[in-house]
Amino acid sequence: MGQRGKKSTAGLPAIHGVPTLRQRLEPPPELTPDQAETWRAVVASRPADWFDTGSAPLLAAYCVSVSVQRTLATAIEAFEEIATPDGVKAFGKLLALKANEAALCIRLATAMRLSQHARREAKTAATAAREGASTASALWSRDHAS
Repeated sequence: MGQRGKKSTAGLPAIHGVPTLRQRLEPPPELTPDQAETWRAVVASRPADWFDTGSAPLLAAYCVSVSVQRTLATAIEAFEEIATPDGVKAFGKLLALKANEAALCIRLATAMRLSQHARREAKTAATAAREGASTASALWSRDHAS
């Protein structure tokens, strides 16, 4: 007849060594230093098992998109030739490129569940938006009451 009750830990097989934590994905070599920095920041902002090799291409595309966004923002800020018709056209193209790149960046972030929107259910997001709007309007009316 077997022993009754809980088994003692002395009778359990010993586990040798401590299991290692999963390593975070390193940026691929084709990324620029700026893009690799974005990669490391995004990977560090999530649990270690959030990204795997299957999501690496999406993350790389996101990092490139963020880099392009920065480049376009710098070009828009430095733009000086807006007084001419050609300057207006060139400036409009820069703005359109930035809008397209922002849309791509948002789609990639949502696909990888990086944005707040992607991590909330529709009901929760609606409640948060409703509560945020009422709080904001209450603050606005309180601060600007005559």
